[in-house]
Amino acid sequence: MKELKEIIGNNISLLRKQNDMTQQELAEELAYSDKSISKWERGEASPDIEVLVKISELFQISIDSLLSENTLDEQQISDKKKQGQIKANKIIITCLSISAIWLIATVLFITGKFFNNKLNWPIFIWAIPLSCVLLLIFNCIWGKKTLICFIVSLIVWSLISCFHLQFLLNTGYNIWYIYFLGIPLQVAAILWHILIKTSKRNK
Repeated sequence: MKELKEIIGNNISLLRKQNDMTQQELAEELAYSDKSISKWERGEASPDIEVLVKISELFQISIDSLLSENTLDEQQISDKKKQGQIKANKIIITCLSISAIWLIATVLFITGKFFNNKLNWPIFIWAIPLSCVLLLIFNCIWGKKTLICFIVSLIVWSLISCFHLQFLLNTGYNIWYIYFLGIPLQVAAILWHILIKTSKRNK
């Protein structure tokens, strides 16, 4: 009979792979290092009860299933289908929400042309950072935390581009140097991401 540590390790490994997660991604979700995840999965150590509760909540299973041998193997096929459907629904909801932003932008564009006889095409430029903000919100709710830094970078540079182009259209003055503002903001986003990862690894 397998030791409890080995059973828990096998179950954690199985759940992680079923959900298409790397050890690093699971470590970030649990606020632990990837080395700890590796030790758990190899049966060299076992997580404490608080971590077991987090794992059960993360993967939506009971702690009994996490501690039992072969229980997860029996549920693997059905759970994988459910997870796949949930993942697909999340992607669809995200895409529909972002599409709504572009639909509103299109309506405003057509309305402006109809009433003011102006082509308000900058509306589509502003739709880019708005879409990124919405993507960031959904990613924070149910996405991969590793993408946050990338999405924040998109928001920073797209907003700066919007201000630059809008100011150029309204005044005719090219404030190209506004892009220098993006450098410290980008560095801050990267350092913040590194700080979060480092603090989690040290736990």
